[in-house]
This record gives sequence, C-alpha cells and structure tokens, in this order.
Amino acid sequence: MYSLIQIRVYEQNEIILHEGDELDGIYFQVEGRTKVFSSVGTAKSLLLRFCSPLSLFGDIKYVQEVVAQSQVEAVQQTSLLFIPKQKVGSDQMDNHCFKDLLQKHLSYKLLTYTSASRTNLLGAVEERLASYLLTIQLQRESFN
Repeated sequence: MYSLIQIRVYEQNEIILHEGDELDGIYFQVEGRTKVFSSVGTAKSLLLRFCSPLSLFGDIKYVQEVVAQSQVEAVQQTSLLFIPKQKVGSDQMDNHCFKDLLQKHLSYKLLTYTSASRTNLLGAVEERLASYLLTIQLQRESFN
C-alpha cells in the first residue's frame, strides 16, 4: 500500500528538492513562490526560473527515471500537493488529461531552461541583471 496524497508546507528558504534526490513523487505547487536553480562546479548556482502556482516538480524525474537535476527552494511559505510515485504510476499514467498536463509542463520547462541558459551564457552582466529584475517584477505583479 502506498501513502495518500498530501499537502506539504515548506517555509521560506526551505529546500523542497535537492539535486541528486531520488524521486518520491510529483509535486504541484498550489500556493507560494519557489525558485529553481542548479549548482555550478565553482560553488555558484545558476537560477533557472521562479515558480508560482500551478507549477509542477518531479515530472522530468518521473518520466526519465533520473535523480533531481535541479534544486527547488521556497522563496516564501509554499504549499505543494504531493502525489506519491506509486499512485502516479498506478492511477494516472493511463489518464490522457494527466499526460497532457505533463506534456504542457515539460515543454514550458524546456522553453524556460533554454531561455535561462542563453541569458546566463551569452548575456552581458547588464542583460542578466535586467532579466533578473524583470522576473522579480513580473512575479510580484502576479501575486497582487
């Protein structure tokens, strides 16, 4: 028997997923704000994106059967709906609506990762700062 669906609450600055974590389920962000970033070998991190509801975490790890490639941190108190891995496999993988949702989120992540990589690798410092400030401003506006 597997665990039931849960609401998990994370406090500001609390890590939700660590790079290298094994997948235990899929997380739907229903409240709050998170950031997704990856470590770089020089003890620096690469900001990939900020997330707000209804973001999805664990989808890439579930579909590809890999460990977490990024880290997710709560920027403010954040609530996530957690669906255990076994429940996703037994109940949802034959559900076309669920598969469409996964496809939508996966394609969005590909788009944002590509954009973030281009900005971080090719952009001048001024462009990266402007991109960061714009992201923060857009996130603030979406919460008001």
